[in-house]
Amino acid sequence: MQRIGRYEIIEELGRGAMGVVFRAMDPVIGRTIAIKTIRLGEFPDPAEKAKLRERLFREARSAGVLSHPHIVTIYDIGEDGDNAFIAMEFVSGSTLDQILRRQEIDRETLLAVLADTAEALDYAHSKGIVHRDVKPGNIMLTDARVVKITDFGVAKILSAQATQSDFVLGTPSYMSPEQIEGNQSLDGRSDQFALAVIAYELLTGEKPFSAESLPALMLRICREPHPDPRRLNPTLDAPVREVFDKGLAKWPGERFATCTQFVRALGNALAQCPDWRPLPRGSAAALPTMETARDATRTASTLTRPVPPPADSSTARNLTRPLRRARELRDLEEPASHLGRNTVLAILALALLGAAAWATRGYWEPILAGLAGQEQATTVPPLSQGVPPPPEPSPTPGPAPSPAATGLETPPAPPPAPATPLRANEPRSGIVDIQSQPPGAQVTIDDTKDSCITPCSMELASGRHVLHFKLTGHRAGVAVILVPQESKAFTRLDPSTGTLLLLSTPDQADILVDGEPKGKTPLTLKLPIGRHRVIFRREGKPDQVREVELADEQIANLDVTWQ
Repeated sequence: MQRIGRYEIIEELGRGAMGVVFRAMDPVIGRTIAIKTIRLGEFPDPAEKAKLRERLFREARSAGVLSHPHIVTIYDIGEDGDNAFIAMEFVSGSTLDQILRRQEIDRETLLAVLADTAEALDYAHSKGIVHRDVKPGNIMLTDARVVKITDFGVAKILSAQATQSDFVLGTPSYMSPEQIEGNQSLDGRSDQFALAVIAYELLTGEKPFSAESLPALMLRICREPHPDPRRLNPTLDAPVREVFDKGLAKWPGERFATCTQFVRALGNALAQCPDWRPLPRGSAAALPTMETARDATRTASTLTRPVPPPADSSTARNLTRPLRRARELRDLEEPASHLGRNTVLAILALALLGAAAWATRGYWEPILAGLAGQEQATTVPPLSQGVPPPPEPSPTPGPAPSPAATGLETPPAPPPAPATPLRANEPRSGIVDIQSQPPGAQVTIDDTKDSCITPCSMELASGRHVLHFKLTGHRAGVAVILVPQESKAFTRLDPSTGTLLLLSTPDQADILVDGEPKGKTPLTLKLPIGRHRVIFRREGKPDQVREVELADEQIANLDVTWQ
């Protein structure tokens, strides 16, 4: 039987960029445990390897003092050949990420998961320990539905090599601005930001920050505001937006003092939205929704308060810092020649200018769009309703709010359009042509049992309908259609992919992924989610084979060395 240290290996549970996780048995006390290995042999520099080993043991010992019902306990640390290992509590269950991929989460579970996670994080913070990688993949729910946070003391270790090379590993969507900017003195408010991202995703079905590339994502997290959650989930109200404004603040000092304070504030805000419900991943309609009368004044004030774009040189330097953190733009695809290097630098400079322009645009575009569509936004019915007939004119209309009440200088409103009563012969339904790219997606209508496979046609009642598209291997999509005014619905489904960074020493090794040649190291690849077999091949040297499991939007790296 294979062993690691004194522990008997039972089976492999998972494999990542830096090591493997096993289910094992401690023969001394007969306890089932999980073992996470870290391949120290892949660090060619002896001094670097020694430094990593020292850091591994220091961080693991620190995390080992944590004893909390919602934190996976670390039992032991050690070395076995070129592998360091951490023995920890074995948890039978699923990660929050796995649960969100296969089912919706109800209101009670959502609040319980956030509360238990916040309690565990605050406990760790009180011991001076910051997790640094809070995300759905590191939050487990046991078979008894008990929350367990994994990888305390491990995330910082696994990023040691990346930190030295000025590159961030992991899932950047959940990182705080200060972590992206390389602040080594992180405190619990960094974990709180990550918890707020998770809460936002649980409620709206979307992450607050997303982008096509890693540098653009980092820039948005550090510089751009998050979307109003009410635009994605119309069952939420203004108090929820205010809680996220604080929990996702760019500056740590503007956030809540503890994670528990954030979750309690969010729970109180949701209590003011009696019909609130969480949305499954990818189901939020990115369209303006009708705002309630009690929010109209505040929303108008927000939309008309311009935020100046960055101008001074120090701000401009801070703006470019996330881009400098994306090392792969500089190193992973840098040609050997000086001519190639200069070309890459020129492209990087152009990308930087474009990113700065995009950041400036991010300040003004929502303001202009909000001013232009403010009147229209207040007339769009809620997602759950159809299009009602125009209201009967009231003989005693209430007075309109004065400019003094809102703090705005408002031009005179145009006269309202005359109400048009619904004619008897107006159609009560319509045939809708539904298509997706690629085809073959399952479409459900308004969260009902009505469904079809694209391309297809369905007869829908008059009113507003939300169409949810699902296709294996692709991110979920959504389309909103108004019947009978519109007769076609179309959405493009993006493939679910992860990013794999491939390095070797020496470089220029041939790379084969799942048997297909992909190029030479250093190399960056976007690959479908799932398990991949990667072969590093160099003439006169034995092949080095690695297996990696990629999740959607995950970034992983493989780095091999030939002696």
